[in-house]
Amino acid sequence: MTQYDLKAESERLLKLTTEQTRTGTLVSRARKRVDAGIRELYDASGVVGKFKIRGLGEVRLDGIDAEPKPYVANADTYSSYVAERSPENVTATIEVPSAMLEDALAALDMGGIEVLMSKAVVRDAYTTKLLADLELEENPAHAEKPTTESKWIAFDTTTSEQVPGIAGRQSSPTLKVVLDKEYKAGVEEDAEQEDVVAARDLGYGVNDDQAQDDAAVAAHLDDTKAAV
Repeated sequence: MTQYDLKAESERLLKLTTEQTRTGTLVSRARKRVDAGIRELYDASGVVGKFKIRGLGEVRLDGIDAEPKPYVANADTYSSYVAERSPENVTATIEVPSAMLEDALAALDMGGIEVLMSKAVVRDAYTTKLLADLELEENPAHAEKPTTESKWIAFDTTTSEQVPGIAGRQSSPTLKVVLDKEYKAGVEEDAEQEDVVAARDLGYGVNDDQAQDDAAVAAHLDDTKAAV
């Protein structure tokens, strides 16, 4: 069997990794530009940019046109609101000096004990149901104070009352770059064949028995895939 040139293969691996690094940088920069471009297109015209290239694949920004959903933006303001209207759905925690704990438990409201900290937490089940029943509207104050005022405010659909501490937000759009299935399979097959030739040129698995040669190269390819 011809000796496998491990040093040469290592050099080839370094060159491939260099190309991978170069390509990765180019892909990252291109993704940022396309992502920004699709967002600008949508903001300017409402058009959802989606680019399908026949025989190659598709580029799209998933979630760019998703409706905003309500969420708890200020927990303290929200819990105070709920505590006033539905106290049974709020759990309150207080902090007092440890030396006065027994007195606090016995008569907190009558003993004049200093409360160092208090925190009210709304039951998750209540919040989940409330958020599902809210409607969002654009906040007029956002245009003047975009850094301090949320873009959307929430209203109770039953009482038409604004629910403080609740705002709206959109899920973060995700850029999808999807190669055509058949095209991708062809690229992968070409790369595998290129690797077979390169491995043989470096003496990997070469001997007088072609069957053994093919088996060795196939095993090498399997090991390479497993390591990736």
